[in-house]
Amino acid sequence: MSARGGTFGLGVLAALLACKSQSAVTGSVSFDGAAFEPKDCQVSESTSTLGGGSVTTHTVTLVDAAKRRLSFSDSGGMRVSYSHGGGFDSIGQGCGKLSFAGSVKAGDARGHVEADCTGSGHTVRANFDFSACGKYGLGP
Repeated sequence: MSARGGTFGLGVLAALLACKSQSAVTGSVSFDGAAFEPKDCQVSESTSTLGGGSVTTHTVTLVDAAKRRLSFSDSGGMRVSYSHGGGFDSIGQGCGKLSFAGSVKAGDARGHVEADCTGSGHTVRANFDFSACGKYGLGP
């Protein structure tokens, strides 16, 4: 192969990698004692105004290959929920911490989740960093 052909091949490879989701979840997540392997992550934020003050809530959701979703929210401490095949389970509240930086709107949201939650017959243990997640409902 010529040097020019090698350069073309590298350009095609770079373009293909650019199309791939750039979301990053590093660390560990277990669900009911088994590793939860996220294939995607999504973030959202909402602001409520009550009594003259405003509160912003951030949520990071991990989605696995089976489309099961684990969501971690900083509302009222830490709230963890599990969505699966049309079902929804609230696993715990006040059982961890979500550190959030950046902006969902700007696309630079990143942070760290630590959780040890048990409820609704499930246990979730998580210690992971996230970045470059898609906006909730919009994909990566």
